[in-house]
Amino acid sequence: MMKDWMRLLSSVLPPPEEVSPRWRIPAGDDATAYPGDYLELMGLYGPGYVDDFLCLLAPQHPNENLDAHRLGPVWVKGIEELAGTVGERLPPEVEDFGDLVAWASTDNGDMCFWIPGRRDPSAHLVAIRAGRDDEWSVHTMGIAEFLVKWLRHRLVVPVFPDDVPADEHSFTPLVTDSPDPPPAAPSTDYLAGLAFATEDSVITRIDHGARLA
Repeated sequence: MMKDWMRLLSSVLPPPEEVSPRWRIPAGDDATAYPGDYLELMGLYGPGYVDDFLCLLAPQHPNENLDAHRLGPVWVKGIEELAGTVGERLPPEVEDFGDLVAWASTDNGDMCFWIPGRRDPSAHLVAIRAGRDDEWSVHTMGIAEFLVKWLRHRLVVPVFPDDVPADEHSFTPLVTDSPDPPPAAPSTDYLAGLAFATEDSVITRIDHGARLA
């Protein structure tokens, strides 16, 4: 079924002709932290923007702004700090902070997590924490299924703005070592600022069909 959703996704959102090699699958135990459809998604698309809004992150990317392996713990630490100071609570579907595995962010500072099933690893959840407040949106499905349904306007994500996704979809790959920084998230929330929380690394978007660095 996972491959069916990936096939549908590639028909809804055409992948780039080439994928940036500047990321790698985590070695050893870390590889188990990512679902199969996410790793397949990275192999087909790599890091980049979906409809100029949702940014797919890559595991252990050399650009810290695109590194899901680094950003995830940063985001979770921020959420834990809010839980300790203002009493923010995890949604009931999330049993522990350690279950949150980052896979994407948005221009609004929203943080997208994958949550493995404790009893059934194939029972995935997609959980999105809003960048501007403590609202969560949880969906009982894998990442590929989530993207297909969202892009087809068959899934409402309450924390996302009403004007996304677009009617005509695009994927814009991202590469490192460019003088152009990513767009700044407009939110003033502390966690939104963590979505792209490094000062030294920069990224740029590239056109479809362009060769990747």
